[in-house]
Amino acid sequence: MGESEKKLLCKSHDPAKVVWVLWSAKESAFKALKKLLPDLIFSPSKFRVKIDQLPRQIEDPGLFGRVYYGDYKLLVSWEFADLWLHCVATLNYEQRDQIKQSFEIKHLDEVEVAQESFSPAELLSIHSQESMAVRALGKMMLAKMGLVDAQIIRLPLANKFAPPAIYCNSYPVNSWDLSMSHDGNFVACALTS
Repeated sequence: MGESEKKLLCKSHDPAKVVWVLWSAKESAFKALKKLLPDLIFSPSKFRVKIDQLPRQIEDPGLFGRVYYGDYKLLVSWEFADLWLHCVATLNYEQRDQIKQSFEIKHLDEVEVAQESFSPAELLSIHSQESMAVRALGKMMLAKMGLVDAQIIRLPLANKFAPPAIYCNSYPVNSWDLSMSHDGNFVACALTS
């Protein structure tokens, strides 16, 4: 944890929530950079978080910040509810504003999942109920955007999988980007074009 992060933690009335805010920013920035730097390994101490302005309550609307990793600066923004917090990292303001309009967070019980709606290529990287549910949410969002036959595929990469990519008719749809996350009983998906 960097010095500015430690100071933020010391000033806070809710240190546990600040830890999750910082962690979510680092994880979100890592996921965004992984698409640019495929060999990137998550090392939380190398990601420095700076919150633009600390509101009265950490969960007040409009919490924005930046994450620094080497020469990269990513913009981050958070959304909060009673049982979750969600952070999105982007490389520019236009993309951030677009994502804030195109993301959804759902409880597992709210996502209709049918295993037969996934292709064999999609099923390769699905490893849990949550993993399947977040892809179902992503496919539902893509269908609303007109990509009815879209697939969400994570190609094998050494002993892991590459970040998720959108495919239609076996071809990548490079005009759209997708980020998915799941934790506990919640799944989240963000789209940008």
